[in-house]
Amino acid sequence: MKRLCLGLSLLAALALAGCHPDPCSRVSPCPNDAPSSDAQRAQCRATLQANQNSACYSEMLDYSNCVDDNIVCGGNGKTDFGLTATQSENNCRNQKANSVACCIKNPDATACR
Repeated sequence: MKRLCLGLSLLAALALAGCHPDPCSRVSPCPNDAPSSDAQRAQCRATLQANQNSACYSEMLDYSNCVDDNIVCGGNGKTDFGLTATQSENNCRNQKANSVACCIKNPDATACR
């Protein structure tokens, strides 16, 4: 279960850094968020590439994309992580459940670590 939480945390972090068609180049909808650095994008791409053949990869990516689609900007124009977590929890239940179920069935999947 600890691995599952780490895997979900990793993909959530990637989601906030940017994920979609090019999962690592998505720009935050919040105008005052700092853009991802070249190093962050490279690390994101390396992580995704290393896991692309893993069981649960598509489920984790779907969940990550859902979190991306539910980023909430605060009054300061930056991501409000608390509101984003709440909105994602409400709107990404199916994607999260699919990821959790897959990782329970495939505890050694690299995408779940």
